[in-house]
Amino acid sequence: RKLLLFSTLLISSSLMWAQITLSTYPGASANNGSAGITFELITTQSITLNEIYSQLSSTGSSTYTLWYKTGGYTYPVNISAAGGWTQVQTGSSASGSERSTPVLFPSNLNLVLQPGTYGIHMTTSNCGYKSWAGSPDSWSDGTVTINTGQNKGIGGSAPSPSFTWRQFCGSIVYDINASAPNDIGVMSIDSPAVFCQGTENVVATIRNYGTNQVDSFTVNWAVNG
Repeated sequence: RKLLLFSTLLISSSLMWAQITLSTYPGASANNGSAGITFELITTQSITLNEIYSQLSSTGSSTYTLWYKTGGYTYPVNISAAGGWTQVQTGSSASGSERSTPVLFPSNLNLVLQPGTYGIHMTTSNCGYKSWAGSPDSWSDGTVTINTGQNKGIGGSAPSPSFTWRQFCGSIVYDINASAPNDIGVMSIDSPAVFCQGTENVVATIRNYGTNQVDSFTVNWAVNG
């Protein structure tokens, strides 16, 4: 028998606009590089994509062109307006060292993505990526998932990247968009991962996704029925 003590952490509406970072690096660390990277992004919430970081294939900076496509993609791809892709931004990345800490590529994107699946592509002059050799090829924070690797990670430039399979080595930065005045939910169940004998705290994080301030809520929970 166990005594389970339930406690929660409420992330308040004042923090609702805090930026969230989802990284594939260092799990996916560059051992290769070419003229671009393509990966899949899935979101279960309305989000605003703000920034993308990526490793470089050589020391310096990189020019880039960013594209996205609603509904995802299959290989081979046609990264062009005719292929259903939209060009979002062009520019130059921050400077960095070869295959070292990811550097900032696109910023101030303000790209609103509704719940769904999207293709993301950056044609670059200096992009580092990893040759896929098995899992992991998916990273998720519970709201957003990045799929990169088998069937999704493609190296090379638009419109027809062809180096398969390659992994995006970097991170995205996004905000969750408020969907309603009153909208709270379970963001994560934080502990315990393993049950041991004795008293155990059960901890969950509750997030305010809405625009109204929340000062009370009820969490229903059960263990083994």
